[in-house]
Amino acid sequence: MNSDPTELARHACRRNDLAPSQLKLLRSGENTLFLLPEGIVLRVSRPGQIQAAHKELAVARWLNQSGIPAVKPKSDLATLIVELDGCAITFWEQLPQHSPCSPRELATALRTIHALAPPAEFTLPPVEPFVRLGQRLASSRCINEDDRSWLLQHLADLQSRYTAAELHTVGKVLHGDAWDHNIVATSRGPIVLDLERFAIGPVAWDLSLSAVDHQTFATLSTSAWQEFCTAYGHDITTWEHYPLFRDIRELRKTTFALQIADEQLQHVEQARFRVACLRGLHGSRPWHWHAVP
Repeated sequence: MNSDPTELARHACRRNDLAPSQLKLLRSGENTLFLLPEGIVLRVSRPGQIQAAHKELAVARWLNQSGIPAVKPKSDLATLIVELDGCAITFWEQLPQHSPCSPRELATALRTIHALAPPAEFTLPPVEPFVRLGQRLASSRCINEDDRSWLLQHLADLQSRYTAAELHTVGKVLHGDAWDHNIVATSRGPIVLDLERFAIGPVAWDLSLSAVDHQTFATLSTSAWQEFCTAYGHDITTWEHYPLFRDIRELRKTTFALQIADEQLQHVEQARFRVACLRGLHGSRPWHWHAVP
């Protein structure tokens, strides 16, 4: 069997005696999501993410038991996770009707998550700001060798800066990838999604994502950013280490675009534009990057 997400999803369906003929593609990005008519969502990971998928299931149970509404595993199935070709296929309940959360809702949810005591049932790992970045850069087919060399050196510089700042000694519960599509609004209140990056680390890792949307990409207006800061109770951009977190976030968004562009050629131009911005070829921020995919 190859690692085609559709074939993996079909095979996983059969493991649970579910008919795969009506699989509907919901989204293809870092993970691939499918929907079955029974209201079951299948989440197909990329290779090498089996451990993260197991953690996501554990985090979902823990959050819901802690009184924080989160996406729910489809617990009445015989098998919640199927491992095939190094990929993990997990089964989830379909969400109710939802929309991206507001800056206030996002900040409030993050404040609640950051106040949690770490789970006793399992251990959350330290946050990994640089996970898979070197792999993405080494394997990218849409950049030239000069750009690749520059980006790898930029990655090494950021790693050195992060180590020197000794930020790994600071620890709160983090979402890890907190933006308005991963904490969504419903008629019953916010629901937390995409739990695979939950970790222990500095809260700046979560807060910097919205800060970058405001300062680097201008996709979050000044009033919306102020709403976010007021709801959380702090403006992370005033912190001395914010530029480091901003630079890491920008590199992560760039390598993600490179990964997607290798699979969907219509995004090559945007991926290369992001690289050029990091190299200083398009002036100062904001850079107005387009969404990928």
